[in-house]
Amino acid sequence: MNSLTEAQKAARANQIAETAWHLFETQPFAKITMAEVAKTAGVSKGTLFNYFDCKESLFMTLLLTGYQEYFNDVIQMIQAKASLTLADFIDLLLHQTKVLIETRPTLVRLNALRGPVLEQGANMEQTVAFREQLYAKNQALGQAVAERIPSLTVKEVSQLMLVQSAII
Repeated sequence: MNSLTEAQKAARANQIAETAWHLFETQPFAKITMAEVAKTAGVSKGTLFNYFDCKESLFMTLLLTGYQEYFNDVIQMIQAKASLTLADFIDLLLHQTKVLIETRPTLVRLNALRGPVLEQGANMEQTVAFREQLYAKNQALGQAVAERIPSLTVKEVSQLMLVQSAII
């Protein structure tokens, strides 16, 4: 029996996700097929479907994990600052909105597909699991800011991050 460990499964899922990300960097979503993702990732279509039951689920996962990485970066920036005022945070948020658009265009493109395409077909259970992880990261970001700016609550910071997403 050829059984993979959890670490091997995670590595395979990551390999598939990275492949899909790279394909999306150069192609429109509608042109990418699961067969192409499987072939480029070096896995069978059956293996691919063991991890992601449809293209929308795969790309929704990319979107949600991409935002988790972005939130990690923002948390690190906040924690690296000796002090943080409300004005500093607003400046940081505005600057990071620009940086996000300029340096993470693939994530921005995925975000544009979220409502009209990805949420319509993605596996709800898988999406909920990744949204819970993103929510936890969003809460960690809110906590990092609220600890430094007592006039802001975690909920208010979370709402500001939602506004940033809506702007993008």
